Formats: sequence, C-alpha cells, structure tokens
Amino acid sequence: MKHFIFPTLIFVGLLLQPITFSQDKYPEIGKHAPSISITEWIQGKDNESNPFSGKTIILEFWGTWCGPCRLAIPHLNDLATEFKNSKFLFLSITDEEKKTVEDFLKIRVMKSAVALDTGRATFDSFGIRGVPHTFIIDDKGLLRWHGYPLQLSKEILHNYITTGKLPPPITISKTDTLTNFTVDNLFTLTIERLLSFDVNSSRRGSRTHSQTLGDKFVLEYQEQPLKDILISLMKITNARLQIDGNLNDEILNVSMKGDKPMYTQVAEKKTLETLCEMFNIKIDKVFQQRKGYKFVCTDPGKLIPNEFKSSSSYSDSANWRADGVPLSSVTTTLESIYDVLIFQDSPSDQKYDFVIPIGNFKQAKKELETNYGVLLEETIQNVEVTVVKSLNINDK
Repeated sequence: MKHFIFPTLIFVGLLLQPITFSQDKYPEIGKHAPSISITEWIQGKDNESNPFSGKTIILEFWGTWCGPCRLAIPHLNDLATEFKNSKFLFLSITDEEKKTVEDFLKIRVMKSAVALDTGRATFDSFGIRGVPHTFIIDDKGLLRWHGYPLQLSKEILHNYITTGKLPPPITISKTDTLTNFTVDNLFTLTIERLLSFDVNSSRRGSRTHSQTLGDKFVLEYQEQPLKDILISLMKITNARLQIDGNLNDEILNVSMKGDKPMYTQVAEKKTLETLCEMFNIKIDKVFQQRKGYKFVCTDPGKLIPNEFKSSSSYSDSANWRADGVPLSSVTTTLESIYDVLIFQDSPSDQKYDFVIPIGNFKQAKKELETNYGVLLEETIQNVEVTVVKSLNINDK
C-alpha cells in the first residue's frame, strides 16, 4: 500500500507545509545513519568509487505517483541550484521500477541525483512507510535532521554551512499547525484530507464560506468532495464539466486566508493549481455540441428591475430567492440546481428579483414563464466544456 504524508497542507506565499502524524520509527538523530543501498543510479552519480565520501547527503525518499512528492520538486530543485558548488549531495531515492522513473524524468526536471531502491533495503533501514521524507546525513555519516522536504529551507542549510548546526526535527501531531511566513506572503492555504472517520456520515457539516472583512479575506470549503471544490474554483457548473478517468473522490477541508482581498483570485488560481498537482489532474477546455435550454424573455414587461445596488440570494427548502441579481446569476443557478445547460444570448447588467422552485425542473420552467415571462426552449448549441482528466504519469 502506498502512503502519502500530508493529511494537512499549509500553503504560505510559495511554500507548502504538511501536518503528519505518521507512526514511522526513524533512526536516531546524532547516531550513524543506516547505509544507503542503491539498486541502480538513474542520474547524477559521480565518477568517484564512493559518491558519498566527504559529502553531506540530502536524502529524499519519494515516488513518481506521490502528489506531495511532486509538489516538493521545485523547492528541492531550488536548493540543489543554490548549493550546487557546496559539499552537499542531493539524492532522491524511490522504490519504483527504472522505466517508471525514466518516463517521469522526461516530463519533470529533477536537479538532484536520482537512484532506485527496488528491494526497499534503504527504505526499510530508514523506517520509511510514507513519502515524501528527507534526511540530512553529515560528512561523518551521522544523521543530523529529518522531516518533510519543504521544512528544509535555504536559511537552514546556509546556517549549517556556517555553524554546523541544524534545528531539531519537528515533532508533529494531528492538531499541530506549521507556519512559514515569507516576505512575499499573499495568503495561507490549508488543505486537509479527511479520513473516513473524520467525516460526518450525513455530511451535515458540508458547507462553503466566503467573506471579506476590511483588509482580510476568507474562503473555506468544509467537508467538500474534490470535484465540488474544483467546480467552484473554476467558476463553472457541473453541467459544463466532463470528467475523464477516475477522479479521486476524497473529502477535503480547504481554507484560503489572506490580508489582501485584491489577491483573492490569485489565491483561488493557486489553490486550483495545487489541487491539480496533488491529485495528478489536467484541465482542458474544449467546444462540444450539447443539448440545453435557451433562456428567452418572451414578455419583458413581467421582469421588474430592482433599482437597489445591493444583491443577495439564498435557498430555503422549497425555493431559490434572489434580490437584485442579473439574469446571468439566474441561468447559473438553474444550471447548478438542475444540472442542465442554460444558454443566454444577450447578458444584461440589469438586476431583478426572482423566486424559483428548486424541487422540480418542470415546475421551475412553468414559474419562470408564468411569473417572469421567461421561456426555456430546448436547443443544441456549441458550448465550452471543461475537461478534468485524471492522469497516469505517461499521460502527461
């Protein structure tokens, strides 16, 4: 069984941090590290008979299939570039087959040395049951540090070069929170993968919350399926979505918080990119002929404009009620409630009040025609569809 180490991720600026409560037993800090057994080198081996001699080894356990491992690659590449002229050897080791790793390296640049441990001798001797995980072994062969790769910063390594000192490993429990603020901090992203026993079986706690207060913004998804979060971040409806492959059906808690509301869209975009990277997803846009309904105003006199500047909408058990919303909000809501395509040829900024039943599509059509002079005509149109594809490595 393959294990991830990231029940929770904290994203601050451009860094991701996981919370892990793994029960793996690692070698003791300050003692001689276990020997590193290499089945085969894929890239980066020195010509020396002992490539580890006289070097401090940054040893990364990873896998091509592992979302958090892939997320850590750019950070580790930056470290490898920063310290390329030092006595560090950056070594990434996996227990996978050679072809799998070689195919991965054709599409992803890794600036570390890459090696195989197909028999898991090194994995087992270092107590690895979940990846990613990083160890620092000094030039005397002593284990000096271990943790998640994104906990290892340039500042830590520069300080080690200067003083020979490293911080203690971070002991993390299920309730710990890691923060790592940067100068260019824009927002904090938390992604929590919920275990089955964490999720309310009736999903009564499932909700989405968005709020802007002064110079702060908050956008949260609580106990939401991955698919629903993707739809919300892409600002589409399920009717305009096509899923190729087996999309992960995990339940997540996702939270974005920041001090600059003007960066809300940036936060949403980065969150979408992070989820795609984490779950190995590719998103494309295509045009397809689809059946749907054309939103036609046959009796404009029944649409009474709302002259107030404020807008609001909510749903009760029977109806969707809206005050001062444009017609585009009505069509989007109809799509979301009834999972059908609604086409509107001439969008308008004029705002109106609506009360639309949410239990029965035929009843909603009747109410729209009777009370608002709006006819939903069956039609076929060319529509942009968002394709969410769950990838295998060779698909990328």
